[in-house]
Amino acid sequence: MTRDAFKPHPLLSNRHVQTIWGVVFRQQKKPTTTFERLELTDGDFVDLEWIKGEGPLVIILHGLEGSSDSHYAKGMLNTIQRLDWQAVIMHFRNCSQTPNRLTRSYHAGETGDIDFLYHSIKQRMPNTPLFVIGYSLGGNVLVKWLAEKSPDIIAACAVSVPFDLQKSVGQLQKGFSKIYDKKLLYSLKRSHKRKDKTSLKEVKTIYDFDDKVTSKVHGFKNAEAYYQQNHSLQFLPEVTTPLLIIQAEDDPFHPPTLALDNLNPNTLLEFSPHGGHVGFITGSLFGKPEYWLEKRIPEYFSNEIKRLHSSSSPK
Repeated sequence: MTRDAFKPHPLLSNRHVQTIWGVVFRQQKKPTTTFERLELTDGDFVDLEWIKGEGPLVIILHGLEGSSDSHYAKGMLNTIQRLDWQAVIMHFRNCSQTPNRLTRSYHAGETGDIDFLYHSIKQRMPNTPLFVIGYSLGGNVLVKWLAEKSPDIIAACAVSVPFDLQKSVGQLQKGFSKIYDKKLLYSLKRSHKRKDKTSLKEVKTIYDFDDKVTSKVHGFKNAEAYYQQNHSLQFLPEVTTPLLIIQAEDDPFHPPTLALDNLNPNTLLEFSPHGGHVGFITGSLFGKPEYWLEKRIPEYFSNEIKRLHSSSSPK
């Protein structure tokens, strides 16, 4: 484990400022993307947005109720475009502009859709180097998928992952973090009502939503069973794919102490004291805020390409 890899902007070191700043104050345009609707074998679909380029392809998994319009997604898409790499962001079911067809939606352990996308890409682009980034809930999906499938990709990166789902949901009921719970719950209810008009007045927290909606729709006994079967902490030791994990100790979505043990040697853990939730805003005292993830993740991927080439070169 490495510490202090990230240094926060001197004026933006507070964990809530780190979390909120990019959402509220960052001004950026999303690059022009190519839309695709990928039809799934169960009769449903996921919506994709592509950035074309000449380099490797980066698959992006957004967080809870996120999309290609999430600030971190737009930032990474812009970075990938500047590098002349390629990217595809997969919208989890019911997170694009169009409600998905089936009753089921997505959850923190649903790995079938990313696996279907992966195999579709491998068929179309068999010689293209692949990377995957998972943010927050998307990071939990990513870690579980890597453990289950050991896909043929060069490397992956998981950011601000709720490794212990039950503790993370509990953390959202403490102090200022309740604000995030309310905001996300509002979005979850709104998304659910696009397909099901059943009243959710009794649902007051994300835990309630997971207990009465997520677990029931996806075949779990209750919220506890859903959390227990899908939290990625239990899958992390089984990941053999090169993986960079970026976490902040002050993440307001997660408990302050989190033991990530028994990691595979291919896993690099960067656990910074500061950074908030998918924040990691750096810069000098009088300089503009800089978004460190958009430097660190491509740097890691580039180094993994070099390492792979080095190991395969004749001695």
